[in-house]
Amino acid sequence: MKWAKQLGALSFALLLTGCATTSVAPHNTATSPNALQLTPSNYQQLPGWAQDNQQAAYEALHRSCAKILHFSNRPYDPRTDPTWIASCNAIINTPTPKTAPAMRNLIQAHFTPYLATNHGKSDGLFTGYYEPTIPGSLTPTSYYSVPIYAKPDTLKIVRDSDGSRSYIWTNLPHTAQSPTRAQLTQGIIPNTKILAWVHSPVDRYFMEIQGSGSIYINHHDHLLVGFTAQNGQPYHSIGRYLLDIGAIPTKQLSMQSIRDWLEAHPGQVNNVLNQDPSFVFFRKIEAKTPLGAEGVPLIPGRSVAIDPNYILFGTPIWLSTFYPQKQSSKISHGAPLQRLVVAQDKGGAINGPIRADVFWGSGKSAIFYAGHMQSRGQYWLLLPIGLPIDKYYPQHN
Repeated sequence: MKWAKQLGALSFALLLTGCATTSVAPHNTATSPNALQLTPSNYQQLPGWAQDNQQAAYEALHRSCAKILHFSNRPYDPRTDPTWIASCNAIINTPTPKTAPAMRNLIQAHFTPYLATNHGKSDGLFTGYYEPTIPGSLTPTSYYSVPIYAKPDTLKIVRDSDGSRSYIWTNLPHTAQSPTRAQLTQGIIPNTKILAWVHSPVDRYFMEIQGSGSIYINHHDHLLVGFTAQNGQPYHSIGRYLLDIGAIPTKQLSMQSIRDWLEAHPGQVNNVLNQDPSFVFFRKIEAKTPLGAEGVPLIPGRSVAIDPNYILFGTPIWLSTFYPQKQSSKISHGAPLQRLVVAQDKGGAINGPIRADVFWGSGKSAIFYAGHMQSRGQYWLLLPIGLPIDKYYPQHN
């Protein structure tokens, strides 16, 4: 996919890879390279089910259910099935569980776990993303001189038939190529509102990669911004470029090592960033945390980005993988990460039926997890009891 598709969450993996397409409902074909297959399971088979603080995921599930209950009838969308509606009504009408056992009982009464596999294999890749926090100013200064742009007046968003977005610059001939990052950063973009000013183009770039961020004004006020549009150019990986030129060894490549290299080579920053012709525009978000592609505020540690070609927004998921840990200079699998999460976002590098990106929020630990999490694992979809699985998930086992 190109950045012209709607951007949700973007993890460190996006620094190395491209993007994905989206659709409204899960789709599978037996001969496709990827096919979501579901095998009935039970809660005793979920690793760590009895140890998680599941009530920490209640708010995420409540927000998704509130969104689902406002859907109009959507053919072939299981979330409009009476069983899903009934399960969400149960979530909405139940007071916030005060204990993990109470939340477990609520989930077990209304949802059944299904192991997700891809052509018989349950192993998948799990990464993380975070909300950058950047100091800035509402007015330009000698220090804060890098603009954070809203969508230009001359940039038109077009909804394609598959639900994706395309971008057209109305001030350019129809056959003209969209302006690149290098062209857009040569000066101030005309007819374009500036939301804030930050110090570093590197800070701006990493906020583009994450898809959102908090800009702290005067050390106490903050402005939360999120993706609203893109310039229409394809994403190119600067991580891959730095590998190709030998700037960073493969085993040392991480989000932090890329940032460290850029900060150590200020004279090469523009050249490296311009290897990626895509450029992101933002909008102000009236929320305490970033909005996911589902349209609800994300919950740190409990919201995940998925590939909506296979997993629908609002689906509760039991995740079983590992935290990253640093030993000497190496990153390896640490303690088990086994918890209830909810599919609420999507990301450009999140491709396939067994793939997720965990939203970690903001702060040092969030940056560490987002920058280093490259964990193998598996997950189970928790689907409403009685949902006709064969109707909505044709590769059901």
